[in-house]
Amino acid sequence: MEIISAATEDEQGLSGFRQDLEQKWKQKEEVLVREKEGLEQSKLEEQKKKAEEERQAALAAQERRRAQEAAGQRTAEEERERQRVLAEYGFDETAVDEDGNISAAAVEAENAAADLGDVECNSNKQRVVEAQRQQREKAKSAHEAQVKKNKEQQAKEKMKK
Repeated sequence: MEIISAATEDEQGLSGFRQDLEQKWKQKEEVLVREKEGLEQSKLEEQKKKAEEERQAALAAQERRRAQEAAGQRTAEEERERQRVLAEYGFDETAVDEDGNISAAAVEAENAAADLGDVECNSNKQRVVEAQRQQREKAKSAHEAQVKKNKEQQAKEKMKK
């Protein structure tokens, strides 16, 4: 700007050119400032819109959960957890009296089920118990082997001393 103003001060014929140039320069700067403000404003509006959409989605999901709970239905997550527990432990209920003793009717029902022969029974609980027992035995044997190894190392160290 200083170069242009110095050159145009010397020549009177270029004074109109200088004014036009300065005016266009200011207009260009104003346009750039307005565009920058417009971009910032549009970003803010988009962020507000996105936040509102997320809020609406959360409210809708919460409303669906409430409706399912009111209807006595389980959510997908609750249903998956229920299926996992049932698959692991199966369904096994034994009738007991008020003292906690197994009732005679329950014993008869179990015997009747055992008399069915070829009919398969739910063995989920038995499989889980057996798997846990095997896991305990494996851990116990691994522990005993580690203890034996440690004792041998201690004996070797005592021999060296």
